[in-house]
Amino acid sequence: MCGCITLHRSADSTSPVQEWHVSCMCQFRSCE
Repeated sequence: MCGCITLHRSADSTSPVQEWHVSCMCQFRSCE
């Protein structure tokens, strides 16, 4: 299956700055 997931990462719980990372994964070569 192919899909994109959004991961929420925070360097510090006290830090107001938050980073959003989008990761796309493919299990099959036929999927682009």
